[in-house]
Amino acid sequence: MPALAQTGSSFEGEWNGDLHVGPTTLRLHLVVAAGPQATLFSVDQGNARIPAANVRIDGATISMTFPVVNASYTGTLANGRITGVFTRRSQLVSATRTLI
Repeated sequence: MPALAQTGSSFEGEWNGDLHVGPTTLRLHLVVAAGPQATLFSVDQGNARIPAANVRIDGATISMTFPVVNASYTGTLANGRITGVFTRRSQLVSATRTLI
């Protein structure tokens, strides 16, 4: 899921991207705050709020889990974008998703 933040120097900010699940595309909005803390919103599902757990930042890599939906995301920040992999129920849902 590609995403872009308001600032390219850190993960903190608001990120937007698309998640492709089979023939369906879901617009996602990720908010990363100090702590680190994060919340994912599924725009196409009524802005459903999905709190993140185990949010970790290690250099240019961010990872988090979403226990409510049994999912996880790991991405790398480069050039103002996070590119990574979204996994749900131990199955790869979307490889190389970019958040901008």
